[in-house]
Amino acid sequence: MRPTPIAVLLVGAGLLLALPPSLGLPHLAFLIAGFWAVFAPLLVLDAVLAPRRAGLSWRLETPEVLHVGVPHPIALVARLPGTHARGFEARLDTAGVLSPLPTRRGEPASDGTRVTWELFAPRRGAARLEALWMRFESPLRLWQSWVTVPLGREVTVIPDVPRVKAAALRFFSEREFRTGLKTERYIGDGSEFDSLKEFVRGDDRRAIDWKSSARHRRLLARVHRAERNHRVILTLDTGRLMSEPLGALTRLDHAIHGALLLGHACLRSGDQVGLFTFDARARMAHPPAGGIGELHALIAAAARVQYSHEESNFTLGLTQLGQALSRRSLIVLLTEFADTVSATLMMENVGRLVRRHVVVFVTLRDPGLDRATHQAPDSLDALSAAVVTRGLRRERDRVHLELRRLGVRALDVTPDRVAPSLISEYLEVRSRELV
Repeated sequence: MRPTPIAVLLVGAGLLLALPPSLGLPHLAFLIAGFWAVFAPLLVLDAVLAPRRAGLSWRLETPEVLHVGVPHPIALVARLPGTHARGFEARLDTAGVLSPLPTRRGEPASDGTRVTWELFAPRRGAARLEALWMRFESPLRLWQSWVTVPLGREVTVIPDVPRVKAAALRFFSEREFRTGLKTERYIGDGSEFDSLKEFVRGDDRRAIDWKSSARHRRLLARVHRAERNHRVILTLDTGRLMSEPLGALTRLDHAIHGALLLGHACLRSGDQVGLFTFDARARMAHPPAGGIGELHALIAAAARVQYSHEESNFTLGLTQLGQALSRRSLIVLLTEFADTVSATLMMENVGRLVRRHVVVFVTLRDPGLDRATHQAPDSLDALSAAVVTRGLRRERDRVHLELRRLGVRALDVTPDRVAPSLISEYLEVRSRELV
């Protein structure tokens, strides 16, 4: 237990009262005597009534997991001994990927004194709660006690799964969300034979099965269905450029959320989905598998994807990916490049993949750079920034144009349009039976 700043100020005021007698004014000595006659008993009484650290009980309510980019509430509920405690404050020391937390004052609650924070993790990984600091004061606020409790708790930060599931439900339930997307029907589209039906006016005459019609002596038409069990490989570049922040999250986390939503759509459509990551070398290869239950395994694999500060080696990563695929697949590559010079080697390796597979190439546009490009400059610095950003935009468009010439389906979209654009491309690839 230690004195509060208020007690220190009062003690200092009492010492100042000793100056008049020492300066030759002995008749004012009653001031210091009266002050200490009142203040000393109050100081002792407040110390007696002050709550003791031994009687403090508390619990810290923390979530089991955190989702990247989402604030999660965390609460400390403390019960102090006696009913005379005042001024309860608490602070949490965090480490890892968590943002720092401020000191908060407690509020009275039915189960004690409650202090709340919001945990926010801008990156995936391990979030650690190192220590808990609690401070409470005596009834007259003359004494205070500090309690430090080492926690050593670790909470895993995983991709924003609730957002992915909510977006998936919205995509498959709301017509507005699917505006501009091509909806696929399993029966009636595709080239795989499904059944025979009687030919009616309005049916495609090319679907008439003449042999079956002659055998049954009535016109019968063939019904086709879209082929299933295609292989979709979600390929994530985890190199240095993908670890850069883009808004509240990194480019890699935006790419993971879009890839998981696409994986949900693919699994629901009956296709097999796999995950492949690389930076300076291949890091993870989750084999393709089908069934909607595979989504949980896909989410768990995405949660293990690590950030990297190494440059991406497209030659090694994409070559190993091509060697691992024994059949024609849809490869969705989410990556980033800095300039046309560094993109040359990338285009060569993507060009080799597109000879055997269907490749969807996705990069993330920075909305801030777009605003700087299109807004009217009001100063020389703004004009210089606009010139530089427009030059970067032209180089970026040139790379995407060259990829399209190679047969790659290249996309350059903002983070909020990653998932809808990927699903639109996926549905078009399926409807055209390119895989």
